[in-house]
Amino acid sequence: MMKFTAPLTLGATALLALVVSGCSSPADAPADGASASGGPASGGSSAAAASEPAKTEEAKEYTAADLAGILEQLEDTAGNKLQILPVTDVETTLAQTKELISSIEVEPAECKQLAAGGTVPDAEGLALAAGQSTDAATGGVVALSLVSGQDQAFLEKAMSQGADLKNCAEMTMTVQGTAVAVKIEVLDGVGTSPDTVAYRTDTTVPGGTVQSVVTAMVAKNGVLVSSVATGGATEADAAERAGALLDSAAALIK
Repeated sequence: MMKFTAPLTLGATALLALVVSGCSSPADAPADGASASGGPASGGSSAAAASEPAKTEEAKEYTAADLAGILEQLEDTAGNKLQILPVTDVETTLAQTKELISSIEVEPAECKQLAAGGTVPDAEGLALAAGQSTDAATGGVVALSLVSGQDQAFLEKAMSQGADLKNCAEMTMTVQGTAVAVKIEVLDGVGTSPDTVAYRTDTTVPGGTVQSVVTAMVAKNGVLVSSVATGGATEADAAERAGALLDSAAALIK
């Protein structure tokens, strides 16, 4: 059975959870060069739902401590508690990611905004929390981030990118002088939370290594919930882990 992808480091996984566009993934290709691939995914109702701005509920103020408290209550599908990342690490990673993504060159050019324009929020004024878990049996990694304090326009942009994801399904991105091929496929049935946007990103780096990541996100009461999964045996396994964690977190945001 083919491995879906190689596990990411703690920092890279947190990075993926915080970057709301999966197009940033080329920056996080695994350093060990492990090869990965998965079966084809099927687009469906989530793609259609994502083509229109999702209705977001009235925002509620959450502190970083509130969000960390939610993460502390969560478990992955194997019953493992999440490892909570220090807030300072999250903020530093976010700032570094934003700077790196701004330098990415994208073809076709019309996909530049999706890949690198305004998809990463500034940490200032936001409440952030992120955590991850690793399944020792399969090597699968799942990570979750919660971000509160973003304005309504940012949330609507994040939740209405389905059409952009479909139009930019195949791109070439140049990261620090290295060209990588990126494929994106909108996924259906990842989790059960209403208005969830989910997609798979396959990034092929020189040498043929493929980095595959399933991303799912939803806005709930002004909180952007982003879940990513990588590793494990199949794409279905990664999608199940990402969706289950997203649903668990969304249920705790009142």
